[in-house]
Amino acid sequence: MEQLREKALLVHRQAKGKLSVELEVPVVDMNDLSVIYSPGVAEPCKEISANLRRSSARHERAKRRLGETNKQGAPGGNAR
Repeated sequence: MEQLREKALLVHRQAKGKLSVELEVPVVDMNDLSVIYSPGVAEPCKEISANLRRSSARHERAKRRLGETNKQGAPGGNAR
């Protein structure tokens, strides 16, 4: 384990980090940068968050419906 630690630290020092970030779209001016970074970066994040909340709500509704069905003695249920 110590060997792995030492090697990881050595690689990190030599490479001055392990990850890099590259642009996928051209940035010519501050307006372009604003579209892909703050404040523009927030808009896709808001959409993702909203989709997760909707997905979670659907999941919870499905669990409730499944629970109600199982209580009524549907196949696969635990009703006796």
